[in-house]
Amino acid sequence: MYSLSDQHRSTLGMTKRISSSFGRPNKEVSLSQRNTQRLQDMAAAATTILQKEKMKSHHVTPLRLFWNEQLNLEKKTLVFGEGCFCALQDAGQKAFGAVTCNVCGMLYSPTSPEDESQHLLFHNQFISAVRYVGWKKERILGEYPDGKIILVLPDDPKYALKKVEEIREMVDNDLGFQQVETKVPSQTKTFLFISNDKKVAGCLIAEHIQEGYRVIEESVPEGSEGEKVMYERQRAWCCSTVPEPALCGISRIWVFSMMRRRGIASRMIECLRNNFIYGSHLSKDEIAFSDPTPDGKLFATHYCGTSQFLVYNFVSGNRST
Repeated sequence: MYSLSDQHRSTLGMTKRISSSFGRPNKEVSLSQRNTQRLQDMAAAATTILQKEKMKSHHVTPLRLFWNEQLNLEKKTLVFGEGCFCALQDAGQKAFGAVTCNVCGMLYSPTSPEDESQHLLFHNQFISAVRYVGWKKERILGEYPDGKIILVLPDDPKYALKKVEEIREMVDNDLGFQQVETKVPSQTKTFLFISNDKKVAGCLIAEHIQEGYRVIEESVPEGSEGEKVMYERQRAWCCSTVPEPALCGISRIWVFSMMRRRGIASRMIECLRNNFIYGSHLSKDEIAFSDPTPDGKLFATHYCGTSQFLVYNFVSGNRST
């Protein structure tokens, strides 16, 4: 059932009574015309959202709209089950622009039904995937003031592998990856960064490879740093067809958007280099990245100290001689 509380029914009823008095003098109306119109807009928004929720599939957590007790007209809060919420700043305008969910980090437009649907699906998948209850035999590779890094291997208990698979699916959706399986699942190693509040804030999946291909460096046109970054994000890029020896392939590397630029990805790679092969420390030239996204390419360039890093497993990239 989709229903509003008695307090909210009372608010909606008050809105109707006030709106019916417009067009004729009424000294008893205490609210200004502006606030009355905004109350009407909020009531209409609530009705629209509730109607949409009745049409959504059963597996999506119902979306509920609440106002605080003081009828704060400057803010609406969208609640996504189990106490998780997104605060959207309204400031009275009738149409929202793009907003970022402060829980799952997704950028979307609340006024777009398609965006709203995609956000709900990803939000609920994200909440389930990042929740970390832990297990007894954790392989802790590093502990830091803001969290820890653990290692999960293919022969670990099923509950650990199930969690890794859930995280991988969420990461693939967030990165826009196709469902590409690892080359040799039995030799895959998964590194997870667990924040102090028991959330999976980072994931690195590595696999054994034998070769990679060097990215071909291209000149960047003159401009500001922001313009150069934008150019790097948008341009097509190529790699050599001449293979070079490599030992470790980074199939996926992901950090929660709200916790980026804190060195989490770099720390996960450092743990990878120290623990991928027993008794050996991998050099940066022995690591290749799998078809990196634009952000991934910028990170790899920064971490490796060169734009000519190794890649493998091309899906959308172009190779040239």
